[in-house]
Amino acid sequence: MGAFGAASERERLGRSLGRLRAVTGLSQPQIARQLGWSQPKVSRVEAGKQRVTLPEVDRWCRVTGASDQQRQELLVLVRLEEIVNRPNIDLRVLPMAPAPVWRTSGFVLFDGLADQEPFVHLELLIRPLNIDEPGQVDTYRRAFGRLQAASAAGERGKELIARVRRETRQGSASAGSAPPSANGRS
Repeated sequence: MGAFGAASERERLGRSLGRLRAVTGLSQPQIARQLGWSQPKVSRVEAGKQRVTLPEVDRWCRVTGASDQQRQELLVLVRLEEIVNRPNIDLRVLPMAPAPVWRTSGFVLFDGLADQEPFVHLELLIRPLNIDEPGQVDTYRRAFGRLQAASAAGERGKELIARVRRETRQGSASAGSAPPSANGRS
């Protein structure tokens, strides 16, 4: 299983985990015992100096009694980092305009697999469907190309995610129900 990698993200995660521990009134040695860790490991995790896995963050959240929302936010961060760090993954953000691009279902294009003809896997509302007819596969290749061209990768993707997070937090705060933030900022 991959570990939560980037230093700044690890630091942000560590601060969030440290706040969860502090709110429950647990000391570092106490949570270390409950997690089966050493106290220095807890200290390194909270300082962002130690990588942690998805199961470790999940266990920490359960031990500290984190809300489901807090737990899910932290687990999503860890999972995204694990996915993004895979060498065969190119994660992009697709900005959604007022007109829907793809709202009801998505597709996966399996193309270039060894010993297998290209096909498209669809998750429909009623059942999954695999398409292997070459003309139809080409239609999905073109659609994928358009989606890829419209997507935001790299710094542009990070900026879009940051903007959406800010807008989401502002909208929640104005509604009077701001969710706990995974990075400690409101």
